[in-house]
Amino acid sequence: MEDPNLTYENIRRGAEVHRLVRNHARKFIRPGMTMTEIANGIEDSVRALVEENGLEAGIGFPTGLSLNNCAAHYTPNAGDTIGRWIYLAIMRKAF
Repeated sequence: MEDPNLTYENIRRGAEVHRLVRNHARKFIRPGMTMTEIANGIEDSVRALVEENGLEAGIGFPTGLSLNNCAAHYTPNAGDTIGRWIYLAIMRKAF
């Protein structure tokens, strides 16, 4: 079993990464971007902040995105051209 202090530190680190990526995403996501561009931007930010290291540190699950009434947690595939975010759209993200 992992040391409780280490567990706590890992949770705090994850929360801080989430906060930083969320703030970064607010600045770089703009109308006209594809869902793939948005997901890649978020995931690249996570990788950089956690210093991706195989199974030790990295992305736990793909970034989930949705526009308007589309199902939540849609993950675009490489080359996917579905959806460009526009001013009148409501966009949600989970990472």
